[in-house]
Amino acid sequence: MNRKMPYTQSLEDLLDKIEEIGTIKRKLSFRDRADTSGYGLYVQSGRLPGGAIQYMAGGRFLKKMVFVREADGTRTIKKYQPGDWELKVKYTLSLCRALERASKGQTEWTEEKFEAYWAEETFDPAIVAKVDSAWQEHHSQLNKVWHQTSPEKRDELVKVYRDELEQEWPTEFIETQLEKTAHAIRERVIKGIKTAYIVGYMIGKGWVSPEEAAGWNLWLGDLIVGNIRSTFKGTESRGTAFASAFASVGTKGTQVASGSGIQAYEPSKREIVEEILRTEGSNLIRRDFRNPELLGQPSLSAQVDYFNPTDSQYLTEAVLGARHFDTKKIESILKTLLKDNYDRYFKAAKQRIISIH
Repeated sequence: MNRKMPYTQSLEDLLDKIEEIGTIKRKLSFRDRADTSGYGLYVQSGRLPGGAIQYMAGGRFLKKMVFVREADGTRTIKKYQPGDWELKVKYTLSLCRALERASKGQTEWTEEKFEAYWAEETFDPAIVAKVDSAWQEHHSQLNKVWHQTSPEKRDELVKVYRDELEQEWPTEFIETQLEKTAHAIRERVIKGIKTAYIVGYMIGKGWVSPEEAAGWNLWLGDLIVGNIRSTFKGTESRGTAFASAFASVGTKGTQVASGSGIQAYEPSKREIVEEILRTEGSNLIRRDFRNPELLGQPSLSAQVDYFNPTDSQYLTEAVLGARHFDTKKIESILKTLLKDNYDRYFKAAKQRIISIH
C-alpha cells in the first residue's frame, strides 16, 4: 500500500499520535523506552537517507502500520492493517507523555508540592478508625448515596482519579499502567475510589473533618503502594500521590452533599429503554402489526432469521427477552414506531425508574 497525503482526519490523527510516540521514545532512557509498550503496542522509528524518518507500529514482531515522513513533511504509508491495535494508540501516547514528564524529574514542581511529596508518610490509625466509625453511624444513608450514583457518574469518578495521577504524578501513573501491577491493584483502586467519594460526601455533611478525610486518603494511598510493592519490587510510587488522586474524587462527593443533598439517581439509556419494553411491550407489538410499513414484515408472519432479523422481529424478541439487544438499535426501532411520541414515553419511563430509587 503506497499512498500520498492527505488522508481522512481520523487517519491523520492516528499518524500524528504514532509520530509523537516515536518522538518521545527517542528522548527517553533505554529503561523508560521498555515501559512504553505497557499496553502491548510497539512503536519504532528510525532515520532514513535524505532526512526522512520511518515509523512502525503494531505487535512485538508483526507491524500493522509502516509509514515514512519525508524531510518536507509529507507522509507515505507503506503498510496499514486496521484493527484493534489502534485502540491502544491513545493510551500508549498518554503513557509516553507521562514517562516524558517523569524523566524531567521534579524540577518543575512548586516547593510546597515537593515538600508534601517527600514528607514522612504516616497516617494515624485513630483517625482511620474515627472515619470508619462515622461511616458505620450513617451506613444506611451512605449506602443509598452510592446506590444512587449512576454508572456514568462512577465512570466519571474513575476518570477524575486517573487524570489526577496522569497530570500531576507521572511516576505513580506509569507504575499503575504496567501489566504486572495493573492487575494487582485494580480491585483496591475501585474500592478506594468508592470510599474516597463517600468520605468526601461525609465532609459535606459535617460528619468528618477535611483533616480526617486527608488521613483516610493517605491510608488508602498506603494500601495502593503496598499492592504495587508486592509485584514490583523496584517501585518508586508514594502514597501521597494516590492520596491526592483520592482527594480529587472526594471533592465530587463533597459537592453532592453540600449542594442538593443525596444525588438524584440518573438512569442509563439502556435502563430507560428496558423500562419502555417492560411496560409497553404488548402495545408496541400491536402497534407494529397495525403499521407493517414501519418496521417491515411482522415477526409472526415470516420465518425468523436470528442473525439477520427484520426490525419487527428484533423488537418482538427484545420484548419477549429472547434476545440480548443492542441499545442503539432498539432505540432506533422505538423511534420509528412511536414517532413523535417517543420523547413522551422516554420521559415517563425515566421518571418511573427515578421514583423507585
